[in-house]
Amino acid sequence: MNLKDILTISGKPGLFKLVANNKNGFIAESLTDKKRIPVFARDKVSALDEISIFTNDDEKRLKKVLSMLYVHQDKKPVDKTVISDNKALIKLFGDFFPEYDAERFYTSHMKKVCQWYNELLAEGLVDENGDDETEDKATETEQGSEDKAE
Repeated sequence: MNLKDILTISGKPGLFKLVANNKNGFIAESLTDKKRIPVFARDKVSALDEISIFTNDDEKRLKKVLSMLYVHQDKKPVDKTVISDNKALIKLFGDFFPEYDAERFYTSHMKKVCQWYNELLAEGLVDENGDDETEDKATETEQGSEDKAE
């Protein structure tokens, strides 16, 4: 699962895909309606690949949490009635992600994760492979060979 070019833009609903750069910022395309919008430096933008969720011990990358949800949901979307019910959300996250930090990861965050999951699932961008170890090892190997070449 590659979430590097999938973005959330503050003040804009849904998720966006980075399409192109321009001199004032970049162009993003909505995953749901495919409309393109300009994004400027003043906009608060986060790549999903960089988001982590608080756990009792540390943090867990959003990519891994989405994969865990994908397996728990048996590759199906989260029902809208669950997303709108705080108790059902807490139960859902308690079932597949019991180590989340309840003091810092609120039901509003859970709703957002479920909405993002449903949107990404509809686009075929969620899978069981949320583990970054293979990507990290490949990056380390590339960096290691660059260091040796110098």
